Amino acid sequence: GIVCNDRGSIIILDLKAERLTGRIPEEIGLLKELTVLDLSRNFLEGPIPGNAVGKLTKLEKLSLEYNELGSSLPSEIGHLTELTSLAVNFNYLTGTLPSEYIRLPKLAAFNSNGNIGLTGPFQEHLIAWTNLQEFFIPGTRFTGSIPDEIGELSDLRRLSFDDTILGGTVPSSLRKLTNLETLFLGSLSMSMNMTSIIGNLSSLKTLQITRNNFSGIIPQSY
Repeated sequence: GIVCNDRGSIIILDLKAERLTGRIPEEIGLLKELTVLDLSRNFLEGPIPGNAVGKLTKLEKLSLEYNELGSSLPSEIGHLTELTSLAVNFNYLTGTLPSEYIRLPKLAAFNSNGNIGLTGPFQEHLIAWTNLQEFFIPGTRFTGSIPDEIGELSDLRRLSFDDTILGGTVPSSLRKLTNLETLFLGSLSMSMNMTSIIGNLSSLKTLQITRNNFSGIIPQSY
């Protein structure tokens, strides 16, 4: 639906699952008061119009998941300093995470699940998003390893690195994430000592670690 403020300006545009087709129009950039833009679960295609979306400087939530969007992630999204949630999962996006996204100080949720064309490093972004509660990148081709600094993201609730090409060792600092409720680490070419990490995750409700070479035992405390 559509919600306006007392001046008649649209502040929420929620058109999820409306069977929309075609491209996201450039005119979306005229809605300068938008705080929520939800175009998820449609049949939208083509690139995300960066010039237009970059003008929505009051935007807090951008939901574009479950469409047919292609091309790369526009750098202009990095100008949306009020953004708390960015969901682009299950599209056909390619390329790397723009460096501008590091400057999203309020970002609490990032989901790029299922975009097999997304690649390159993500570590600097992850560390910079200090208010992060949800980070989902399964099915992408981001590179490198999980950074040790992830243990400083104390607000993390949901975390998924499933089915990625990340290497190295799952850092022991993960044990510091005592608010973590969901952890997906399936189908990874990584090593992890479960005994030293899992037992400390006192809030954990869902754990996925299938198809791995992890060592140790799952503690009785879990």
